[in-house]
Amino acid sequence: MLNENGQSFLSLFKPWLSIQNVFLGLAVVFIVALFKLTASELASWVQAVGSIAAILGAFMISHRQLERQQTERDRESKSKAEAFYAVVENAAKYSEAVRELVSVKRPPGVVFIMIWKKYLAHEIGLSIKGLEAMPAHELGSYKLVLFQVSILAGMIKANSDIESFVSRSSFSDQEIMEFYSEITVQFDLIDKFWRDFQEASKQR
Repeated sequence: MLNENGQSFLSLFKPWLSIQNVFLGLAVVFIVALFKLTASELASWVQAVGSIAAILGAFMISHRQLERQQTERDRESKSKAEAFYAVVENAAKYSEAVRELVSVKRPPGVVFIMIWKKYLAHEIGLSIKGLEAMPAHELGSYKLVLFQVSILAGMIKANSDIESFVSRSSFSDQEIMEFYSEITVQFDLIDKFWRDFQEASKQR
């Protein structure tokens, strides 16, 4: 016979079915027999033992259910944490792509604008939306919330500055280099917050 969790009712008593417990049960039966109980008294004993067994069975079923529920909650919490981490990691990846472009490759202004409009603007925009949609209060740590919000704020500021730059009709080489330097500082800060987020995640 199976209970509501698909388990055999008898399987719940497996931990009790040791050789010691079997001998203990036989000893109890032997002791009861020594008292030479009447049929009525014996029936009362059987009923009492049955009641105790039923209580123990109910307790064990309840305990198993609580353990199963806790395991499920832990699994859901872990899945959420992994999903949140992936969102922040994705944002950090595209931030790093822009940082490398402006700090290492430093392309001509027209090339940067082309790359930004065709690829990076879309990805950075999606990353910002992903961070904004995250329920920060569910991150489970004050530090994680702080670093996640800091990354989001940094990306919004950098995105706004880049959009303002690429919307200009013209700019000098000097202005381009100054712009790259300013944006590099912003993305350096985002990278720092990302590394802090990673460390805080390990300590969670």
